[in-house]
Amino acid sequence: MRVLLAPDSFKGSIGAADAAAALARGWRAARPGDEVACLPLADGGEGTLDILAAAVPGARWHPVTVTGPGGAPAASAWLELPGEPRRWSWPGPAACRCCPGPTRSARPRPGPAS
Repeated sequence: MRVLLAPDSFKGSIGAADAAAALARGWRAARPGDEVACLPLADGGEGTLDILAAAVPGARWHPVTVTGPGGAPAASAWLELPGEPRRWSWPGPAACRCCPGPTRSARPRPGPAS
């Protein structure tokens, strides 16, 4: 049997490429005679630039430090694709870690009615 594994990332826990590799290991352990191919995907959100970087020969990451939402420095990077406009990446989880809980939300949530 030929099998194509094409997962997206599992937000906050595992990237698409690692998810595909883990699925492939499990499949091959259960059915060693099957032909398994991995094609990690992304839906345009978290992990999209990682998929592009892996799929495009000559893609290059450029690390930078940006100002996070709380004003503190945060590690980020932008991805250069050969012959294409530059693609940018946001600081990712680092942006959430540099803000205390209540400031992560764009608007405060209303409390119970009094």
